[in-house]
Amino acid sequence: EIIRALNSATTVPIKSGDELMFLQCSRPQNIRKGLEGLNQEELKAELAERRKQPNQVEILFKTVGLVPPARLVNLKEMGRCLGVRLTTEEAIPELVRDML
Repeated sequence: EIIRALNSATTVPIKSGDELMFLQCSRPQNIRKGLEGLNQEELKAELAERRKQPNQVEILFKTVGLVPPARLVNLKEMGRCLGVRLTTEEAIPELVRDML
């Protein structure tokens, strides 16, 4: 379950002006899987209820004493969420810098 949750976590580095930002994304999924018997209104109600629940990645962050990042965060905030010091772009892997 932990590996599956971590594999679903996707963070995309983006440049916003001169600032490096990180956007939390999720992989597309078939929202009807397992809910095929629901009509449109029931499906909307079920999905609204699911949005209220923390996702697995948020649960993992909290379990290990970290703060889950917001959907869009800057470098400093991402470091705070991960419990590490990220104050400059040099603190991130070269692979990420090359993507920008």
